[in-house]
Amino acid sequence: MDTITPDWTSLPGELLTSIAKRLHTKIDILRFRAVCRSFRCILPHPPKFLFPESILKTTDFLKGPNPDSEDPFVLIESTVYVIQPLDDETSAPWLVEVEETTSGKFQIKDPLSELYLKNLPQKSLNLLDYRVKEISKSYMFELASTDEGNERDSSDSFVAAEVVPSSFIDQNDDGFVVMAKFGDQLSVWRNIDKKWTDIDTAEIEIPDYPVDIVYRNHKFYTISYVDSAIIVDSKSLNVVEVAFPVDLAGWFDIYLLESSNDLLMIAWNGTDKKLLVFKLDEEKCQWIQVTDGLEDRVFFVGLRSSYSVVADDFCGCKGSHVYIKVVDEDDTELDVKTFNLKDNSVEEIDDNPFWPPPPWVFGDLENEFKLINTT
Repeated sequence: MDTITPDWTSLPGELLTSIAKRLHTKIDILRFRAVCRSFRCILPHPPKFLFPESILKTTDFLKGPNPDSEDPFVLIESTVYVIQPLDDETSAPWLVEVEETTSGKFQIKDPLSELYLKNLPQKSLNLLDYRVKEISKSYMFELASTDEGNERDSSDSFVAAEVVPSSFIDQNDDGFVVMAKFGDQLSVWRNIDKKWTDIDTAEIEIPDYPVDIVYRNHKFYTISYVDSAIIVDSKSLNVVEVAFPVDLAGWFDIYLLESSNDLLMIAWNGTDKKLLVFKLDEEKCQWIQVTDGLEDRVFFVGLRSSYSVVADDFCGCKGSHVYIKVVDEDDTELDVKTFNLKDNSVEEIDDNPFWPPPPWVFGDLENEFKLINTT
């Protein structure tokens, strides 16, 4: 039976625009525009950052909650992608992190070691030839000791604040909200107010500063080091406290991440080499410890972003394993360990499963990676 190829070029512009507004990532928009020339004529190129343009032009936003600051922060966007050739599904995928500033400069990082990759061969990727999926996106305000025109290095920059925006899809410009943690203070920028507002947590007596933030379902979720999490409604800014189910005082690292539509909390005790995973029951507003059902996932948790991937998609990664990035005992270097959730064992990382990248990317870069690791 003969099939008729649809004439995609005849789709009305109103329909294309409606579809584009429902795409979740910049990569999705670029691939949609790449269908044909008429699509590219109708649909504008996606903005550099999926923030309302009015925010990025507002000096008060880039100064944070201190309007007397002489210099604005630099907003950094970090995106983790998984890339795989379409014509060879047996090829190993490449997990890579791309970091970009509002000024247009970008650098490539290894997402596990968090080392910047320099002196790489020139390489361009036609998005129609590759399967590209966005795994994670994070933002930060940063103060850099190097000049703006120079390359940034993982050892010469200072993270001033973690920045978490509300959804780009379900908010218009006036409804767009950003939460950031500046030291021990949570602050929110509501675009309708055009100013930063400190979140008042005095009534619930949170005893320690916030360490991680996630936005989901029109709410911001944040946790402290000691014994509580709070939920902040992005519109009303009402605050609700959620107590931890166990005493986590003294645990060094606590992270939030979304996985399979669940909000998870991962707590790591470096002294006792213990790791616990909890899931938030949003209806009962309580944390529930998770001990099984994670066999198909691999978790990556760290200081700037945390996410999970399907284990079968990555050769060398095992399900129910957590790759955790922690500062070493001297507080000088980033140390990567794996935790096996099945037997509660901890292993040091001998082989990085994501570097060197598969040969289809740059060829053999083993020597270059050794050089980067020793400088």
